[in-house]
Amino acid sequence: SFWLNRKGRIDADVRVVRSGEAVWLDTDVHAAARLIETLGSYLITEDAEIIDRTQAMHRLALHGPEAPSVIESAAGGYDDLVIDRDDRAGVPGLELTVPVERAAALFDALTSSGARPAGWHAFNIARVEAGTPLYYLDFGPDSLPHETGVVRERVDFKKGCYLGQEIVARMESLGKPKQRLVALDIEHAARPEDPSPQPVTGAPVYAGRGEEDEPVGAVTSSAISPMLGARPICFAVVRTAHTEAGTPLTVPAEGKRLRAQVRESLRFWP
Repeated sequence: SFWLNRKGRIDADVRVVRSGEAVWLDTDVHAAARLIETLGSYLITEDAEIIDRTQAMHRLALHGPEAPSVIESAAGGYDDLVIDRDDRAGVPGLELTVPVERAAALFDALTSSGARPAGWHAFNIARVEAGTPLYYLDFGPDSLPHETGVVRERVDFKKGCYLGQEIVARMESLGKPKQRLVALDIEHAARPEDPSPQPVTGAPVYAGRGEEDEPVGAVTSSAISPMLGARPICFAVVRTAHTEAGTPLTVPAEGKRLRAQVRESLRFWP
């Protein structure tokens, strides 16, 4: 879910996890203090308390079809382990929240049970392939829900009142955002003698091929996709007039101007 401010901007992108009598709010660490402060201001007579567990808990994640069996083998005896599902890499994904002092032992147990460590580079490739944008990378505190590409996954248009609802409802019924996150299909056949050029974050997106063209957007995330034959793939925030599926665009990368098309959805694979 999105936690919005009164102007309809996204103060935090939140995963809400129910565990017993507790409700865990999982968000980017850089948004945690803002979420606690703004949400806490609405605790008046409710029998509830917001506790910052940022320094007390650690997060590990398992991605892959064998994740459930690895957990079953490794996680015995962890009564304080919270497991929830989040398929951010396009395959079964399990998020593991554990007290900091037990995180290293859990990591060792997972790797002993068949899990392999993976760093940011591998995860970033998989999550872009799977069409998973991230807060503070592909959208952020200045974004409106309709600009993110995931408004349908985050906003319930049938629920009751919430902060920023008027702006969100007006955008849904009457207007369009000035820009929106899209995925770009880039035309490039990778060859051993010609490695794929990769657009960098912040690279301009153009509607034409001329050097005099004005940018209509910018790349937010990119990767070289092994599942798509080492083809470059990327997300970009683009002006709404250029976001229809099939719209031709160009993106510079490593001295080249690559042809691209707007995809129907953010997902590239599977």
